Amino acid sequence: MDKSPATRNAVLAFNDNINIISCYFHMMKTVKGYFAASSGNEYWETTGKHELHVLHLSPNLNVFSNLAKLIIKNWVTNGYVEPATKFADGYLCSQWCNWYIGSVGKPGVGVTNNLLESYNNSIKGLIPTSVSIISFVKDKIQLLANYYSYSSNNDKIVNNLNQIELITQLNIILPHEMIEKSRKLFSNNNNYLKYEDNYYINASKYIDNSMTIERITNHLSINNNNNNNIINSNTIDEFRYNFMSMHKVSITTTPKLHYNCDCKLYYHNAVICSHILAIMMVDKVLDFDTIFASITGPRKRGRPSGYTSALRK
Repeated sequence: MDKSPATRNAVLAFNDNINIISCYFHMMKTVKGYFAASSGNEYWETTGKHELHVLHLSPNLNVFSNLAKLIIKNWVTNGYVEPATKFADGYLCSQWCNWYIGSVGKPGVGVTNNLLESYNNSIKGLIPTSVSIISFVKDKIQLLANYYSYSSNNDKIVNNLNQIELITQLNIILPHEMIEKSRKLFSNNNNYLKYEDNYYINASKYIDNSMTIERITNHLSINNNNNNNIINSNTIDEFRYNFMSMHKVSITTTPKLHYNCDCKLYYHNAVICSHILAIMMVDKVLDFDTIFASITGPRKRGRPSGYTSALRK
């Protein structure tokens, strides 16, 4: 929800176990106003906006807290004390700080106050232009519901499809950007490394940076503990490289094989991302040519043409 104390109190009065997510879009709009009031439009456009976008990508509270302290320090140093103070009081407090990716708790929930609106472009991009959105939702919604539903004894999925079969039966369009990123990640084995039963793979911004045990342990030093002190990083870019330049791809095998990632796209759709596609290739559970030949390829908007597979595209 947007920053509305009355609405928040009403929701918590009804159920105090609800995790209230703040809207990232409205937060950015408000903070932009803070800088405008302090004659900081240029600083916002060149620096502040970028810094908050990186903060938004935080996978957990510890990363978020450490990076937020560094951002506030930068703003104060550059003379923007009032925007820094208002931002800290309004959007770093425990009531309204849940606008970063990891705050949602489970994949499939967007950090926005209007989920249907935020998914609109995603739906249009994933469904073939020859298919009615209404008919797609009507035919496929039960497939998705079953895939993420457990049986009464909580040990078995009602639908036994794995991730690849789900994608194929949904007949969704995998964006060519996702396919291209997954190919780049997979083509260079320096992009990923298996460590303690999980894969660690470079974020798209850091493709071809060598993945090492040292990088992984440094990454885990802030992601796996509750240390709220700023870990030595002088700049946002340095902090991002040290602690946000990779994603963890974990694998569950029961009740069925499923790959999970901590990136923004996976938290948005809860089905697939380029990092998961690449690791599926590494594990040899996915063959690009086979799977993409069976999925409808993207087309330009307008009158639909003949069938074109993603592989041909």
